[in-house]
Amino acid sequence: MNIILIILPLISSVLCGLFGRFLGIKGVKVVSLIIMFIVFLDSWIIFYESNFNNYFNYYYINSWFNLGLFNCSFTFKFDLITNNMIILVSTISFFVHIFSYDYMKSDPHLPRFISYLSLFTFFMLVLITSANLIQLFIGWEGVGLCSYLLINFWYNRIQANKSAIKAMVINKIGDIGFLWAILLLWILCGSLEISDIILILSNKNNSINLFIPLLLLLIGIMGKSAQLGLHIWLPDAMEGPTPVSALIHAATMVTAGVLLIIRMSPLFELNSSILILVIIIGSLTSFFSATIGMVQNDLKKVIAYSTCSQLGYMIWYVGFYYNISLFHLINHGFFKALYFLSAGSIIHFMNDEQDIRKYGSLITFNPIIFIFIFVGSIALMGLPFLSGFYSKDLIIEIGQCSYFLTFSFWLSLIAVFFTSFYSIRLIFFIFLKNPQETKHNFMNSYKDNYKIIIVLSLLTVLSIISGYIFQYIIIKDNFLLIINNFNKILPLTFTILGIIYCILLYFNYNNIWYFCLNKNIKLLAQLVFHMWLLDAMINNYFFRKFLFIGYSITYKLIDNQILEYLGPFYVHNKIIFSSNKLSKFYINNIYSYLLSSFIFFIFFILIFIS
Repeated sequence: MNIILIILPLISSVLCGLFGRFLGIKGVKVVSLIIMFIVFLDSWIIFYESNFNNYFNYYYINSWFNLGLFNCSFTFKFDLITNNMIILVSTISFFVHIFSYDYMKSDPHLPRFISYLSLFTFFMLVLITSANLIQLFIGWEGVGLCSYLLINFWYNRIQANKSAIKAMVINKIGDIGFLWAILLLWILCGSLEISDIILILSNKNNSINLFIPLLLLLIGIMGKSAQLGLHIWLPDAMEGPTPVSALIHAATMVTAGVLLIIRMSPLFELNSSILILVIIIGSLTSFFSATIGMVQNDLKKVIAYSTCSQLGYMIWYVGFYYNISLFHLINHGFFKALYFLSAGSIIHFMNDEQDIRKYGSLITFNPIIFIFIFVGSIALMGLPFLSGFYSKDLIIEIGQCSYFLTFSFWLSLIAVFFTSFYSIRLIFFIFLKNPQETKHNFMNSYKDNYKIIIVLSLLTVLSIISGYIFQYIIIKDNFLLIINNFNKILPLTFTILGIIYCILLYFNYNNIWYFCLNKNIKLLAQLVFHMWLLDAMINNYFFRKFLFIGYSITYKLIDNQILEYLGPFYVHNKIIFSSNKLSKFYINNIYSYLLSSFIFFIFFILIFIS
């Protein structure tokens, strides 16, 4: 049953991709719906058995390669981490498939789109169930490939091409680091199995310095989970269809890095320097991404930077206690999927307009979407008693108790203020501001059908109850004993302050505070709007240097001169020269051909007899 869970999305991808023309649009919908529903149902059965019956499995399928000490096999591991992640991936993927049936119904390439979604799900399931690093790397590269295909789904748009290439190149930086980390870990312990690596290196703690392999591993995690410095691909990934954004940002690709660091957390605990680096990177990511989200005007980019910020929280707290990071990862997946799919519904309603400055008064024309966005927003802010309150606030509350890297804690706490600010700002611009479109445009806008409403309603329920339920399943320890009342009030206080500040800034234009605050933060807002100039600095001081090296050395010298001379030109000239030499032996006389054949035949017989 467990292995079937992994294979079924691949079957769905093959059927929809190769036979979509024969199945038709309705056939593709039926086939993918049945298969993904089986995966969805099977994942919850496995989740129940593992968490309530303590049922864990380890499957050895077959040996892949065996080259002495360098060997690897196909193995799948279904432990508590895997089974909790499976329900997130399968549930979000199932809902995204249903949402896509209506959202993409006017697109003639729907079978190809559904095929990509199913293939994405397959590679993510391979990644989270892998028991060794090579197999995990296959899933890691697979989700990267599928993200490229999905971001570039509308390949006739130049911006989609550029965004897909950017996502692929930035992720390759992290992938190279991950690949080198795998090589070094194998050299150190002689095994590729994750459990063996952790066991062997834990016993060699006194004699081995793990900083370099763990640093390379961290680079791979930063690329895939969009941490500060390698985060610049994630907002541009919004060029893909909205269901893609929900799948990438909620359940699959961006959580792969967090899952990897959770898997390898016993190794990170062996080196305090790398743990400090993890905490610093996570807190800086949560702070900077939250500030950028405050001033963005593209609806999907606001939510994208929100995802970067929340990923920073997850990475930050892996440095302390990974179970809480996993807890927030699952809760975040549900309410962020609700957020993205609701945003897609709004974009469809506004005839594919994504600039929130052109919205307004949608609460009158589409009140049910207001409920979904409102629930997603307050879950993201961490207001009681939604899922974000149980996980995100718990991260900050326990972070105070450590008295370790205090500035990282305060950065994350300030990010809470910014999160509540841009969440309320989004609600104001979309639903409460004066309408910026004509009444005719609103009355002739797209209306959601029952499929989208059902999907968003189910995600709303999960966004409300998941935190309460999963706290007893994932978090076994009683942290409430070390959290005093002041620590619990502090994150909520910053959330409320962010809400109040946003109300003063946007909701009351006659208030003198609006003019004072707006004047004082104008220059800072411009800097933040341009993403703290991080993209510009990375492009000018890093990528441009490599572009010059790539053009002048790699392309002009190595490829265009050396390789082409030794390769096609040399082979071409050599073949022509040899052909001219051989042609002199042919004198167009049949007797000479017969003599040559006879000599070859006698020579062959003599060799055979000897």
